[in-house]
Amino acid sequence: MGISATAGAKSLSHTLSMALTMTILTNLTQYTYHKAQLRRGSLWHRQGPTLLLALATPLLLADLARHCLQDSGVWPAPGSSMYRDDCDEVAGLAGLRCLTAVGWIFSILFTYSGFILMLVSVVWAANIHDKIRSAWALAQEA
Repeated sequence: MGISATAGAKSLSHTLSMALTMTILTNLTQYTYHKAQLRRGSLWHRQGPTLLLALATPLLLADLARHCLQDSGVWPAPGSSMYRDDCDEVAGLAGLRCLTAVGWIFSILFTYSGFILMLVSVVWAANIHDKIRSAWALAQEA
């Protein structure tokens, strides 16, 4: 008893998802850039989080762009397909065996490297590592 969506509904959801994700990531990059003006140190120390986030943004948007291009027919299947046609089980971890080269590059390589860069950038920009170190030192004194 699954729910099926029309091609138009899928296209709309992919487009809205990409627009929302792009808006959030570019605004976060701008915020990080402006907060970097308060940091001291070398250019890398001040702007490193912004540069990492600026690099993460297109990586995180790549798979959504692939979906939108596929939905609009600009990049038609099978060249843009995430899964191989001869594979039936595409859910869960078993689906990893069914990924095409495009699936591996866009869904695994680009998305996960983008999330790693974003995580490092946010931790660095918010000085979370220093805050954890200070909290640990206080906990050790108690």
